[in-house]
Parts: sequence; structure tokens; C-alpha cells
Amino acid sequence: MTDEAIEWLDRAYKANPDSLQNYASALVNNDRANRAVELCADHFETHGDARSAVLLVESLVAAGQPQTSPEHQALIKSALAKFDKNSSLAEGVATLLMKQ
Repeated sequence: MTDEAIEWLDRAYKANPDSLQNYASALVNNDRANRAVELCADHFETHGDARSAVLLVESLVAAGQPQTSPEHQALIKSALAKFDKNSSLAEGVATLLMKQ
């Protein structure tokens, strides 16, 4: 059942990228945080929005990776420069740094 639900969320996201949060959250909640990381990174690269940057950082925290890849570090640095007043992004980055 979970795989089917994920497939529907994938379809919904492809039809409406604004549904990123629901899809990424479902992936994280179903032990697919690494997939959520890639999804959010791709979305940020395409759309450059604050929400996908925050979700990227939250997904990285959930994935529990000991190191953040250079690619993801560059995306986070770009997001911090672009959204320097976004407290959710700043808090997420702080949490990520404490976890690593």
C-alpha cells in the first residue's frame, strides 16, 4: 500500500510541483529520506524557491548522513545567500550542522 501511495504522490508532484512538501514528507516518513533529498535538490535547482531549500535541509537531517555532499553543500550555500532572512532555513541548517 505504501508503494502505491508514493506512486500517487509522485504523479501529483509531476502534475503540480507545488505539492513538493507532501511528497517529500511522505518519502521521509516512509524511510526514503535519501530519495526526498534528491527530489528537493532537483526541485531547488529548477525552481530556486525557499520551501524546497528548507525541505532539502530537513530531508538531509532525516537521512542522517554523516557528511553532506559537495553538491548539496553548494545548494545550501546558494539558498542561504538568496534567503538570508528565512528563519526556517537557518534553523534547519543549524540542526544539520549539529547532527554532522
